[in-house]
Amino acid sequence: RDAGLQELVPFLVKYLAEQLRYHVENGGHIEHCRTLIRMARSLLINPFIHLELHLHQLLPAILTTVVAKNLSSKASDNHWALRDDGSQTLRQICDLFGEKYPTLRVKVLEQLHEAIVNNRPLTTVYGGLIGLSFFGAKAVDAFVLPLAIGYWNLWTKKLEKTSDMIDRCEIQNCQQAMLIALGVYLRAATLDERALKLPNLKGTYEDIDVMPQRALEESMGDQIIPLRNEAEQYNLCFI
Repeated sequence: RDAGLQELVPFLVKYLAEQLRYHVENGGHIEHCRTLIRMARSLLINPFIHLELHLHQLLPAILTTVVAKNLSSKASDNHWALRDDGSQTLRQICDLFGEKYPTLRVKVLEQLHEAIVNNRPLTTVYGGLIGLSFFGAKAVDAFVLPLAIGYWNLWTKKLEKTSDMIDRCEIQNCQQAMLIALGVYLRAATLDERALKLPNLKGTYEDIDVMPQRALEESMGDQIIPLRNEAEQYNLCFI
């Protein structure tokens, strides 16, 4: 509740943004970046300081930690966790300031959508998928579902052809991110909504008479079953 803390906000935000930008550009320390993200979240949840005038500095830096191609020069670094942390913080920013700045959420969603199209690197695609998942079922419905089966089939074929451990790790993490996104949608949507919102997926599934849920199941197999809501899993016991 220290009123003087507000006077430090410009310097804190500048430090955060510059440090995140520096470490991303130079393949810096992932755990230090995660600490910076936690620092940003602490500032955001503090009701006694105001960050509105500094979002133009803070938001791009955090978005970069989510969708940048490379966050570390070491393949062994857990940059996936940093992307998760950044995604959660993006959602937090939009929840806090979305009403005051109506276009804020739209702009963030556009950037996350851009990360999963146009042959982006797998690391960027992962960030986009996780980021969209944090924005809920409607975001997944609008941006992820039309790409889900096509991406899954592509990744499955790539896994069969490559033995490179880094490539396999990136593909498998993207698959996991896709399952997380689909889980967000499938647990929130009713069967009727799915029938409407999971139409025949152009270029990935041809039989328009087959239930869209089956289209996902045929591509992803048993991995789709845990994503259903509890009522559906209960009904499966009697099939």
